Amino acid sequence: MLEMIYFYLPALESVRDFFELGGEVLILIALVTFFMWAMICERLLYLFGPHGRAVQRTVAAWEKRSDRSSWYAKQIRTQMISVVGQALE
Repeated sequence: MLEMIYFYLPALESVRDFFELGGEVLILIALVTFFMWAMICERLLYLFGPHGRAVQRTVAAWEKRSDRSSWYAKQIRTQMISVVGQALE
């Protein structure tokens, strides 16, 4: 375990030196970047988790309908798409 720490020590020193040269602004940029990636990961987890399941449920509900061609059915389809789209936003 200690050998691994010694292996990464020069790289960590370089990062520390880089942050010292950049000052407080560089720390702020790093925090904002971390927050941005956290938000991106959260959105991806939502897209492939709950949103994907909601889309599958909506498609299944649409496929169960016997009437899919009338004006009324198309309005219901538009409403279903809108509900799933709103959840994404």
